[in-house]
Amino acid sequence: MRQVREWLYIGNADDAGSFVSGSWHGFTHILTLAPVCLGDGCNFIKVVPEYRMEEFVRVARQLQEKRPGFAGTPPVRKIVPLVDEESQDIAQVLRECLGFIDRGVEEGIVLVHCIGGFSRSASVVTAYLMWKEGLGMDEALESLRRCKEGIRPNAGFIKQLREFEQRGDEFDVLQDRETEHKAMEYRCKLCKREMVV
Repeated sequence: MRQVREWLYIGNADDAGSFVSGSWHGFTHILTLAPVCLGDGCNFIKVVPEYRMEEFVRVARQLQEKRPGFAGTPPVRKIVPLVDEESQDIAQVLRECLGFIDRGVEEGIVLVHCIGGFSRSASVVTAYLMWKEGLGMDEALESLRRCKEGIRPNAGFIKQLREFEQRGDEFDVLQDRETEHKAMEYRCKLCKREMVV
């Protein structure tokens, strides 16, 4: 789990699982970019290893600074069941994802994660930096790599980020933040439950 910008983090399924399970408080919004529900039947780390404890405490403190007296209610979750394959279309869900991140950053602290935190989540966070800060794809990706080593979106995602960069002003997330959500069906990769999100 690494901080990308103020109020915005990127992580993996284990990071998210600790917060979804209620073991830790700190994130008000969690964007899951993988076919996992992180429910009770899922396998993820519920106990934070000692060497990572400082990261989790830091997030909890930041939330208390931003929202004093926050009651520790469960985070607002959005699950977009993307797979890490070059053929996966991320463009169709970018508006929804970037709107969710933007709203979350306004209201609290956001964690964007996939399974390992290197491809799907990196692609969406890169798109967010491009949109929010007006960065080119290479600049946004390099900025993200300074926050978290090993970032490596797959070639298909890189191609789609280049297309996103070329569209520029045509993409108005704020205008479309309240767009209607299209239901997606999937089977959780961890617990095998049928889900609709």
